[in-house]
Amino acid sequence: MTMSNPKFLAVLALCALTFSCKEKEPQDNEGTKVEDQVEATTKIEEQLIIELSMVVPKDDKFQILYRDLEGTFTPDRQIQKRVEGSNQVQKIQYVLDKYEYPSHLRLYFGMNPEQENLQFRGLILKYNDHIHEFTNDELNRYFVPSKGLGIDFENGKLEAEAVEGIYTPYLDSYNLSYFVNKLILN
Repeated sequence: MTMSNPKFLAVLALCALTFSCKEKEPQDNEGTKVEDQVEATTKIEEQLIIELSMVVPKDDKFQILYRDLEGTFTPDRQIQKRVEGSNQVQKIQYVLDKYEYPSHLRLYFGMNPEQENLQFRGLILKYNDHIHEFTNDELNRYFVPSKGLGIDFENGKLEAEAVEGIYTPYLDSYNLSYFVNKLILN
């Protein structure tokens, strides 16, 4: 086969065209692919976020469990967050997986029995640009504290203690589907 063979030249030209026309992926000023940024933004925008505002003086681990109407709380539907102790209000965010729209939540306020002076400052649900901040009245109507938890939503006072040697302060919600659906369907 010689270089003057028309078939060889056609294949060579096609290869050159294929490799030279590879489109450069769009990048921002820092060199990050724009596609990745859009994808990351889309992921967070299409997911339900549960956000607590708390004062947590000592290091601890908080968690939420969530379920559907017919379901039960299970280990595969939980999110844990380490919280660094601080006397300042902190936002503790839980980002649920895509298409997870729970009807019920269980909010655990730490696992550290040495914890003191926890303060509850608010609970927010977010989805895309929509936000629902629970009022004190809604918190009192839709959430029930565990036996080891005393909570005053008006003053943000939260008292946790061990019951029968077990430290598990949490709030259980009644059906929150109304609030979740309202956020998603807006």
